[in-house]
Amino acid sequence: MHMVKCRFSLTAVLILASFAVPGRTPETPEGVDSLLRVVHDRDQAVREEVIRLSRQVPPQADSLLAACARMEETDAANQRIVAGLLDRNGWPEGISDESSETI
Repeated sequence: MHMVKCRFSLTAVLILASFAVPGRTPETPEGVDSLLRVVHDRDQAVREEVIRLSRQVPPQADSLLAACARMEETDAANQRIVAGLLDRNGWPEGISDESSETI
């Protein structure tokens, strides 16, 4: 569990650091796209892991349960990021179709 929290903290630092570049703040379409790309990638990576583990023969229940717990934590973290973005700015204008789908 501690490792998962560290992974989320590191991801949060990397997300915030990406906005340290001039012109790439969460308020710009490029900044929002960057942020949502990270959200999307994290979402898909954990889901792919759950799918991969669910197809193992013989099944590894402990690994699958741990991956499902990581998926729930990832979903909660991603939801906080997206909700914060929407609360601050409303639906962002000028973002890519992929970012709209991520939201």
